[in-house]
Amino acid sequence: MTKRFPLMLIIMGLMSSFVIGQPHNVDRKVDHKSAKVDFNKENPDQNASFYMDYKNRQLQSQQKTNAVPMDFVIAAWDWPCNSYQAPLSFVYDFTGDGVVDPVMVATEGASDLGIERQGLFGYIDDFGATSYNIYPGIDPGTGNPWRTGWNSHLFMDYSTGKVYIAIYDFLNSSGNINDKVWVVDLLDDPSTATELTDSLDALEGGWPRFARDGNGMFWELLDNYAAFPQNIALSDDGAATFAVVDSVGSGDPTFWYNDYGNDPVILANGDKLSVVTALVKGGGLDELGIYGGADVTDPDSASGFYNWYSTDGGANWMGEMIFYDGDTSITNRRNYSPNLANWDFACQYIDNNGVTHVTTGGGRPNSYGIVGSDTINVAGIYYWNDRDKNWMSIEIEDVETYPYDSDLCSNNSQGPYEPSVMTDPSGQLVVAMWHRPQFSGDPGNSTINIYDNPPDVQVYFYDIVYAYSEDGGVTWSTPEIAVSVPDETSTFPSISGIEVGAGEAKVHFIYYYDAIPGSAVLGTNPYSTQSVWRYDTIEFSTVLSVGNEIGTVSDFQLEQNYPNPFNPSTTINYTLPERSAITLKVYDVLGNEVATLVNTTQEAGKYDVTFDASKFASGLYIYTLNAGDFTSSRKMMLLK
Repeated sequence: MTKRFPLMLIIMGLMSSFVIGQPHNVDRKVDHKSAKVDFNKENPDQNASFYMDYKNRQLQSQQKTNAVPMDFVIAAWDWPCNSYQAPLSFVYDFTGDGVVDPVMVATEGASDLGIERQGLFGYIDDFGATSYNIYPGIDPGTGNPWRTGWNSHLFMDYSTGKVYIAIYDFLNSSGNINDKVWVVDLLDDPSTATELTDSLDALEGGWPRFARDGNGMFWELLDNYAAFPQNIALSDDGAATFAVVDSVGSGDPTFWYNDYGNDPVILANGDKLSVVTALVKGGGLDELGIYGGADVTDPDSASGFYNWYSTDGGANWMGEMIFYDGDTSITNRRNYSPNLANWDFACQYIDNNGVTHVTTGGGRPNSYGIVGSDTINVAGIYYWNDRDKNWMSIEIEDVETYPYDSDLCSNNSQGPYEPSVMTDPSGQLVVAMWHRPQFSGDPGNSTINIYDNPPDVQVYFYDIVYAYSEDGGVTWSTPEIAVSVPDETSTFPSISGIEVGAGEAKVHFIYYYDAIPGSAVLGTNPYSTQSVWRYDTIEFSTVLSVGNEIGTVSDFQLEQNYPNPFNPSTTINYTLPERSAITLKVYDVLGNEVATLVNTTQEAGKYDVTFDASKFASGLYIYTLNAGDFTSSRKMMLLK
């Protein structure tokens, strides 16, 4: 629920982050240089050339229509994603013309080149890719950057154009790993990352996983291998400081622990928060939980996925075990049992209806164990949501049961692997993407293309595959190829956004192109400088025609004016989910009302209004939308 605040408090808050002619957050920002223009942080009133040049280049790029696929973040390396796939990329409409481009976070550098890993923020701009280091911390002992941004996590705030990024760094020479939150303002200066978390108060964690709920509270999952349980921390001061407030499984009498899965993710959407993690019990085969040979299973030893969630903004938490080793409850594969690689490879997503969607997959060879004489262990891709609570396979049976050679698989995978899942804003169109070995003919019924370049290690080539559901995840399409280039490898897809309108769907995604297959994952082969992240799209027909837009919500919304800065006029857009009596007013920095743009009752819908400031002086102004209990304010800059 949106809270209403006094106008002067809103104005004071806005002024505190943007004071004309004065440095702002100087000691907390990281300066970078744009390839084309310099952003003058010390004197924001001199930045008209930066803003206009940036917007013009972005608009030119969109009008030309970027060709896809296109290389996105160059020189990225290390594990493209960890066991639990956190969102790596989102798409955003930079100019307000309805065309979206991607932004992402990645890792640059390679230890075998003497360069430690460092976080990169990248976006499509100027007919190509532009990227900036997020964190410049230097190890005085080596002169190299600290290991930062390793498997970083980000999310978009579409209403403000801000990208929040969680990375870790070494707080000091002791080597403690600390999680921090940074922000990049795409509408201000996309080349500058601002540190939000106080360095001295950063909590020690592991892989940085975080979320922000509908009340603006930041949540952090402390994936610290040195201790258990997995603690959950909360920040109510804009991610400056965090305090542990809960832990996964606390108060759940069914919760148990021997070990837990690598790198789980915490996500939020509105009042819904979710953590899906693996709980691992040891057995004769630690990861399968099988005792006494291939045909005997001790149910008490079975590992599984555990869902820890809240539906009221973190006030109360609940948990449930949602999957087990040897589980034969796959609704469309009754005689199949999933055979997962490390038992904790999964992706989750919370849609705007509060439904959590989960995908997992990436099995090992069929010879790793049979659970029951009538059951076949297979390598598949599996989907589940917490509304229907049914696990189903969304891969082709011939692909699931193919006798893969584990020696030709990279990163512990077997067969199809590492699925990503996302929905459109309505939650009705659900799309999953994953990579599978590149078959030379019919999937599952032909040989697999193999990279063979002695003395390099032989590995499979991989393709990107997708499937979709048009009824919120109840039924699924037959998987189709999204990216396939003979004898080239494309892996680790991450969905960035989904658009639906007029019976057509467009899926934006990124993936990792590995010039030498296996070089990007665990160093199976020598590191290749030709390996890159690529941005691409697929389009297909759909029965849905909801006309939604990426980032829209069924709520009141006040958007950033465009252009900004402006001279002498600018356009303000806002959305009403219901018939409302509204006012839209403009104030100066002292809180004086200078203009009333709207004062009427309007039906639900999207509206725009032009503010003509020909008679006003240059400077910062604040515009405020009031509709019932809803109040929202934004800043805009008039430069003459």
